[in-house]
Amino acid sequence: SMLSRVIPAIGEIGTLKYEVNTARLSQIWSTSFAFIFFLISFRYMKPRSALSDVPRGGSLLSASFSKLGKTIKTIKNHYPALSWFCVSLVLIESVGGSFYTVAITYMVDFLGMSTHEISSCFLIFLLSAIIGAKTLPMLSRRLGLLLTLKITSATWMTLNLITAFVVRGPEQSSFMFPFSVCWGYLSGSVMPNTRLIYIEMIPRGQETEMMGFYFFCGRGFTWIPPLVFTIMNEAGIRSNWGLATMSFWFAVGCCTLQMMGSFESAVEHSRKMDPSLNKKILGNDHEKLNSTSIDMSKL
Repeated sequence: SMLSRVIPAIGEIGTLKYEVNTARLSQIWSTSFAFIFFLISFRYMKPRSALSDVPRGGSLLSASFSKLGKTIKTIKNHYPALSWFCVSLVLIESVGGSFYTVAITYMVDFLGMSTHEISSCFLIFLLSAIIGAKTLPMLSRRLGLLLTLKITSATWMTLNLITAFVVRGPEQSSFMFPFSVCWGYLSGSVMPNTRLIYIEMIPRGQETEMMGFYFFCGRGFTWIPPLVFTIMNEAGIRSNWGLATMSFWFAVGCCTLQMMGSFESAVEHSRKMDPSLNKKILGNDHEKLNSTSIDMSKL
């Protein structure tokens, strides 16, 4: 509604012209800001030397997959708690990274919500995520990082199931506003929490490489939950049950978190490992990097 007043040419609210022109305007804004920040990156992101060399006769692509396989094997053999946590990353962050994509489809196709209503839910989601991130230090001091993650993940799982039973059609679409508050808060708590736990558990001296593996686990599988939702939708299954399947990933993720054992023991095991052994195991021939360990007393 604000756009229609500022730029009347985009059309009347609720018409196809309004929807199409709003989408075009959004694309223009997104592309413009992305291009500006892309140019700014050349100023602040300076060239740096490679930390590893491509094997003779190999390529960057083959070396990447070889390194990934070696990292997975090393984590599985030498860091069992971290290996379970990486499995939970695949499950939990694949939902967290794709959740609002599924939610928007749910609101448009199943609930018939307008662009104004969806954008309002999205704004509520983002503001609530900020609150979730701000309150994470308080929760982690009281409960610990791992227990906080278990509770918030289980809560998100339960909320998805409640939504599937409560929001069964357009007549219940107003419930999406309070649910967006809850989803945003949980997202703002879960996402930084997983990163904090991971950073504490990774081998010392391999932070750069291991953070790349973190993004592989957390972002490499975000296409799976939307694919399952789409298949169910195309098969004629009601979208509210498709949304409920998002809880499955959280449920399995919570089980893998439980398999980790003690978080404190896992951190202690990681810090006792000799950095020179880490370099030998993971195949890094360079000097160890500065540690990115987090001082938990500051949380």
